[in-house]
Amino acid sequence: MNKLRLGFEILNILHKNSFDAYIVGGAVRDFVRNAPIEDVDIATNALPEEVFKLFPKVTYEGKPYLSCRIHFKGCIFEVTTFRKELTYIDHRHPEYVPAQTIEEDLVRRDFTMNALAMKHPDQIIDLYHGIEDIKQGILRMIGDPVVRFDEDALRVFRALDFVSRWNYKLEQNILDSFSKDYLKYLKEELVISMIKRIATNPFLIGLAYIKEYQLLRSFPFYQVVCEEAYAQGYTKNIFALFYVIHNFLPADCKLTKQEKTNAKDIAFWIRHQFDNISLYYGKLDCLNEAIDLYNHLYDKTMSYEEIVLKRQKLPIHSSKDIQLDWSRVPTKERGKQTKRLEMAILLGIIKNREKEVIQFLETEE
Repeated sequence: MNKLRLGFEILNILHKNSFDAYIVGGAVRDFVRNAPIEDVDIATNALPEEVFKLFPKVTYEGKPYLSCRIHFKGCIFEVTTFRKELTYIDHRHPEYVPAQTIEEDLVRRDFTMNALAMKHPDQIIDLYHGIEDIKQGILRMIGDPVVRFDEDALRVFRALDFVSRWNYKLEQNILDSFSKDYLKYLKEELVISMIKRIATNPFLIGLAYIKEYQLLRSFPFYQVVCEEAYAQGYTKNIFALFYVIHNFLPADCKLTKQEKTNAKDIAFWIRHQFDNISLYYGKLDCLNEAIDLYNHLYDKTMSYEEIVLKRQKLPIHSSKDIQLDWSRVPTKERGKQTKRLEMAILLGIIKNREKEVIQFLETEE
């Protein structure tokens, strides 16, 4: 289903009911870029309660946002009343009031390429030369970057996200504005989410800007994480990379328990370089990630199949494989002796034969 075409159908319904309406933002930007269009957002002078009367299924997003969602022919469209911003709360959240015109709505948007609106494919409103900026591959802000970033600190990350996706450049006055620390206002969880997003984009330019302008100066751990990812040219799992280099993650960082465990498990594989110890104790669910990072760091071409084959050839695969009548070992000693025997067999100190195992047990530790 062509979502843009359905968006124009929604516009026609609004127009026929005497409302002004446009497709806005990312959909128009991606139309100009001749790129796939995922979300189609609509701006209109109709209030949400007026939109409710025109479409059979609409969900209300709440008064502060002047937004609703239309469920139309199997797709969902965000429909927002023209609005202007009065002020910003906590350097992040704006307070809105309805506006009368599309021009008032567009001036509040962040970047010129996002301040585009259209009623028809051949009728695009471009008040800030956003189309030219798209053609030149430059991200330019509407208004003074110092003011706009101070209003909403997340715009810094949005800028880095865009340039990292498409290999764009930031205009010079945006770069000049980075002497101020905007990101200090954001919550750590949001910082984590955004740097992971930026890191996994196709281009490293966002990380390069973080490094050059020390944009995460208020979050020194994440600043180092980004700098090392940029230096190593590896961004698939930036926290595992940090763990491999430093052998720890800060105890108070707000990564999820799963993210911390994953980074530690990947580092375990790499630290042991896929020897018998890691083949025996290593977690298989992160093996592919470990191989990828190892190959990148050490310029290797190791494969998953190669590691699995090596694992199959281990002398033991669990403590049950140890050739020993465990009744010979006191119950309270079994945990310690199990680990001791596993290590001895895996390292080749002894062979997994009952006589050697018993002799090893009888030796001093």
